[in-house]
Amino acid sequence: MRDQALASTQLPAWAPAGSFRPDAATIADLTVWRAAHGTPATDTRPTGERQFSAVEVRWQARLDRRIIDHLAPAVAEWTPLLHQLAPGADRDPYLPVLAHRLAQISGVGLDAHRLLQAAAGEGQLPDDHAASALWWRICRHLTPAVATQLADQHSTVTTSWLTALEQNVGHERADALQASPWWPALVVSIEQALARGWQLTDLISTPEGAVDVDDCQALVWRTSVLLDPLPDADDLPPDPADTAPDEHWTPHADLDHAAGATTEDRQVDEVEPNLAFTFEALERRVMTPPELSAADLNAQLDRADAWRASPHTPERLAAVNELAVEFYQTCYHGSWAQPYLAERFGTDIADDPDIRPGYAPAGWTSLVNHLHRHGVTDEELLASGLAVTASTGRLIDRFRDRAVFPIVHDQQILGFVGRRHPDATDLDHAGPKYLNTAETLLFHKRAQLFVAGARHLDAGGIPVVVEGPADAIAATRASHGRYVGVAPLGTNLTSEQATQLRGYGVDPIIATDADVAGQVAAQRDYWILTPQLLRPRYAALPDGSDPAELVATGSAPDLVDALDQARSLADVLIDERLANLPPVEAALAAAPVIAAQAVDAWEPAVQTVAERIGVDADVIRSSVQAFIRAWNNDPVRLADQQLGLTAQVRDRLTAVGNARRWESLAMKVDPHLVADPHWRELASVLQDAHDQRLDVPATITVALEEGPLERADPASDLAGRMSRLTYPEPFAPDAAGHGEEPRHNDDLHHQSEPNREHARISW
Repeated sequence: MRDQALASTQLPAWAPAGSFRPDAATIADLTVWRAAHGTPATDTRPTGERQFSAVEVRWQARLDRRIIDHLAPAVAEWTPLLHQLAPGADRDPYLPVLAHRLAQISGVGLDAHRLLQAAAGEGQLPDDHAASALWWRICRHLTPAVATQLADQHSTVTTSWLTALEQNVGHERADALQASPWWPALVVSIEQALARGWQLTDLISTPEGAVDVDDCQALVWRTSVLLDPLPDADDLPPDPADTAPDEHWTPHADLDHAAGATTEDRQVDEVEPNLAFTFEALERRVMTPPELSAADLNAQLDRADAWRASPHTPERLAAVNELAVEFYQTCYHGSWAQPYLAERFGTDIADDPDIRPGYAPAGWTSLVNHLHRHGVTDEELLASGLAVTASTGRLIDRFRDRAVFPIVHDQQILGFVGRRHPDATDLDHAGPKYLNTAETLLFHKRAQLFVAGARHLDAGGIPVVVEGPADAIAATRASHGRYVGVAPLGTNLTSEQATQLRGYGVDPIIATDADVAGQVAAQRDYWILTPQLLRPRYAALPDGSDPAELVATGSAPDLVDALDQARSLADVLIDERLANLPPVEAALAAAPVIAAQAVDAWEPAVQTVAERIGVDADVIRSSVQAFIRAWNNDPVRLADQQLGLTAQVRDRLTAVGNARRWESLAMKVDPHLVADPHWRELASVLQDAHDQRLDVPATITVALEEGPLERADPASDLAGRMSRLTYPEPFAPDAAGHGEEPRHNDDLHHQSEPNREHARISW
């Protein structure tokens, strides 16, 4: 089949007449692909339906890329003019096809520029389909209206001038013209032209070098333009190509040079979207989610092998878990878990069908004994993770004295998560605060999410990624199912969990805790979700809060408001870099964030960064473009590289938090401290002193006894003094010269005066 396709000179049946003609090898590979997948000839998509298996996805993407590459020369030639005449065409996926058709028209000797200008000057274009609308306007000049009516009568079209045609063009070309699907349209066009006085020899000539276009179609276009002349050049809108270049235009400069440019150097009359991303955008639009990583694939294969070797079935273990849920729900009423959860969520959730809360009794074998009475074997108890083997060899309950929630996926109970008694601590040997089912045949912690109300997702609810089960329940209940809380189970969000989120068909919102750890988790989630073609948003909660706390304190409306006002997580990441890094570093750090976004977000983000740091947008584009190419080639690799920078992000966010925490105190000591370039370093030293259980105001008092701070660099001066007091050298006298040991007191607010001979400064 491939050899036959290589030898064929005809345009494939799936390619409409007059469309682009890929190279022979591409046509042959597409022929084999379409035959293997049963793609009908009526499906004009080169590779047909989207495929989903790992190997097929990879090959389909490669074939799509080869089609796009074939269009590249025409796109490069025509897209700049298209953008100037109709900026909205940039957003139309039909743009590459329009560019190719314009190249074809130009290749047969027609004035494609004037055709395009005339079409653009006919009136406003639709926002979403500007390129398509331009082509239909151009077609009115190219093809007689009756041509479509004759398409089904191809074999019956005859002419009185066929003999003259053969004499002028030769039998071979005449036969090829008659075999073309454009022959009926050509007959109509020539008949009308002859009636208006044109000579046949003038109508059937085509310029040398016309390629990649049906010969008959080229004649139709030329004849149609003769019958329907274009407006005079004076009546057309001015050609943007003829306008003088902007006097303020400058070539691309590197970021360091651009960042140091003056305002006059950067001034432009108007910033228009740039077309530098055109080819990358074409490729991005046909991208599919990445294949499974080797680790995830091996994990799935191991699970499949484990099931084949197991005497149990998924249905049986899920049924055992269902029996356990019913037992826990029975024990819930009257336990400490019921009033505790009612207080946390503002109402009794005992009968909530989405949550199904329960209580695991404190006894060692309460559940084991109950399930034994229902015919569950020891092997099934161990396989489901409901029991563990004690040192005595007996089976005991895994969950004891805990509020428990089932973990459900596809209406199957896979496992449980249990919350210990709120009064218990790590010193009580009560186990971790939250305890999950251990890894079993059914439950895999890194592959599953805790979903608080899957039925709401089916009804259009928006998934909200939070940090724990209580937060997930709070998000669902506070919004009455408009938002559905989902939480990883004791881990950071994983690629397998991101795949599950992608399956919901809705871009998620990230609502992690409003502290440094939560902010870092949100930034990390961005690099886990975007390779899955998701566009996450971020809900900014009140400082120091989390979803469960907001609901528990009666602030559920604040939680819902934060979710309603969620903004692009990419914008949050870009803002963080612009706020906490020098301009050049900020631009470079923002570039991969922009590259991971969808196509329509690239240009607005470029403009934002350019305006914020004061450089030409072209400079930012050149940096972003490199990362877009890297993302298109291997999104997972680039995302992993950014995940490796998480520690740097944490350090920056920590520094910001420290600066905010100690700003009030620093203003009382010396307002110049906060304005000092080294203020954040001082704030870090103050936080370090606090972490060492020092009374920070008292320690500052001692530090100031050394004398006034340096006016040129007060923050560094005070930071040095504080560091010496926080970590004094062995056997060295203290700053006041009294040789006292540094005081470490649990009660920081009532610590003794560091030097009783000096009056303490009042803050």
